[in-house]
Amino acid sequence: MIVLYSPYITPRVKYAAALIFERLLGVELSFTEDANSIEGEAVVKVNYSKQDLPGFFQIMPCGLLFENMLSDQDLSFSEWNGLQVFYLTEGDLPFDILSATFFLVTRYEEYLPHQRDQHDRFDPKRSVAFKHDFLRQPLVNQWVEELRSVLAKKYPQLQTRKSTFRFISSIDVDNAYAYLEKGLMRTVGAFTRSILTLNGADIRKRSRAILGLEKDPFDVFDYLIEIKKKRKLKTIFFFLVADYGLNDKNVSISSSKFRSLIKAVNDYCPVGIHPSYASYGSEEILKKEIKRIEQTIHMPIQFSRNHFLRLSFPRSYRQLIEMDILEDHTMGYAAELGFRASICTPYPFYDLDLEQSTKLMIHPFCLMEGTVKYYYGQSPEKAMEHFKPIINAVKDVGGELVALWHNDSLSENEPWIGWRKVYEEMIDFALAE
Repeated sequence: MIVLYSPYITPRVKYAAALIFERLLGVELSFTEDANSIEGEAVVKVNYSKQDLPGFFQIMPCGLLFENMLSDQDLSFSEWNGLQVFYLTEGDLPFDILSATFFLVTRYEEYLPHQRDQHDRFDPKRSVAFKHDFLRQPLVNQWVEELRSVLAKKYPQLQTRKSTFRFISSIDVDNAYAYLEKGLMRTVGAFTRSILTLNGADIRKRSRAILGLEKDPFDVFDYLIEIKKKRKLKTIFFFLVADYGLNDKNVSISSSKFRSLIKAVNDYCPVGIHPSYASYGSEEILKKEIKRIEQTIHMPIQFSRNHFLRLSFPRSYRQLIEMDILEDHTMGYAAELGFRASICTPYPFYDLDLEQSTKLMIHPFCLMEGTVKYYYGQSPEKAMEHFKPIINAVKDVGGELVALWHNDSLSENEPWIGWRKVYEEMIDFALAE
């Protein structure tokens, strides 16, 4: 086991140390504020202080974890074993790995004043990870793997546990059907637009789908469930069940066909809530949407991912905690692939305003098809060139790879022709030994 000595065992110290030593290294951890109280030859003693303590493994603190407020951070960078590091100190490591991990996974920089985009989202290009070119690395996991090697050399008796790679395919259902269940006004409006633009192909497809002569192109749920069964994938679906609005255009929950779809999917895969654009900042609307899903599947909802990936710290996560949501899958960017929190392992949300760890588990995602298509302007033939290095990075550290796709992107309908093949290639590459 490991005993960590620090003159101040703050909530921040406990959280960061537990994440590194227990969750990522898989070792038993305890704390003490009395260095002389540590006994036992099998114990690895970690000194998180500026004191010189013989026989201890020293991680010299920079001071961040002894604070209980937010402040601007002056980050100086260096390189350690080919990895970017900051909060540079002296000791057995050249930086304060606890503080650096804490800064990244809590999204400390998103609590500080910053400019937001048109959807009130943090701009990834303003992040420390983007500016210092490690956004596409699960840097925290990589640091911990280097720490594992250092500790193994110094303490051969210490038994650590490396996690095994996991892959999760997550599907956001912003629009369950392209043509069906849209109501009279929306359907007439769509036909009118197609007529005015002389879009004969859309008129034919819409007519045939409504008449039941062919399947709605967005109805790819049988395909996804078949892939899940065949490849033994863990797949999660996040359904948007909002009232109709400018950025919330799914089928109405009053549709019996839509409710039957949600129930049918839930027979095979976990179903989560996709909190709407309108629910952002509104507990009342969020509560209503969660209730709609729960009444449909007759069981509590445990998973959530925000529509448009809108996320505000700590408000968004506090709302989920209030609603007894256990897992959030919003931690990622729309405009960039990579690791928003620089980690590819599920971890508990730490509320920096309240200075406490919470029960809400964050599952970061790192790949989204829309990022490559819309933000990078890449064709499906180029997509895997972006996906493969990130998948390999997660595999290398035994992390959890969460990929975000949408049902409509698998429709083989314009503008998504060719992307179903990418989805299958991604799965094959991720699951390859």
